[in-house]
Order: sequence, then structure tokens, then C-alpha cells
Amino acid sequence: MMQDSHLLPETLFKAVQSSYEQSERMGNIIEDLLTLSRLESTKLAHEASTGINMEKVINHICSDEGDLIITKIPSKALILGIETEIISLCSNLIFNAKRHMPDGTKIIVSWR
Repeated sequence: MMQDSHLLPETLFKAVQSSYEQSERMGNIIEDLLTLSRLESTKLAHEASTGINMEKVINHICSDEGDLIITKIPSKALILGIETEIISLCSNLIFNAKRHMPDGTKIIVSWR
């Protein structure tokens, strides 16, 4: 709210912006820790018996990115696992690649 306020003095804008970025980063760390905790407590052997179509998963994640993300996934690429966790893992990797590259950079996502 402070960041979007028109009443915020220009001298405080950088400090507020930095605080916002740090809180976003901390939120991402907390989300990662919660995911790790959930993964460690899940009975993977029982739930990991489902074949997951990686072409479908990755293409779905990248579908909104237009031509900035190129996918190279064999149509029969399957993995055994928990689908929600695989989607989360792939989403994190792809969005981190996008976040840490200059705007307009093409990203190639492949699966082998």
C-alpha cells in the first residue's frame, strides 16, 4: 500500500521498494520451506506410482509465455511421481529461469 501511495515522499520510495522486494523474497523462502516440509512428510512410495506425462505438464506451464519459452519434450516422456509436486517443481524452475533472465530472452525447456 505504501509503495502505491501518491503521498509517499520520493526520498522514501527506494526504502519502501527495497522492503517490498525483501518481503517477497522472504515469502518465497517460506513457501520453499513449506514445500520441502510437505515433501519430506509425504509417503512418496505409495503416491508416486502414477505415470505423469511431462510433455503435457511442461507445455501447460509454458502455454501463457508465447514464443519466449521453447519446449523440447518427447511426446512419450513419463515420470513416476506425485503430479502436484512435479508441477510445482517444474513451475519453480521455469519461472525462476524467466525471472532471472533479461526481458525478451528466449528460454529452452527440454526433458530427457
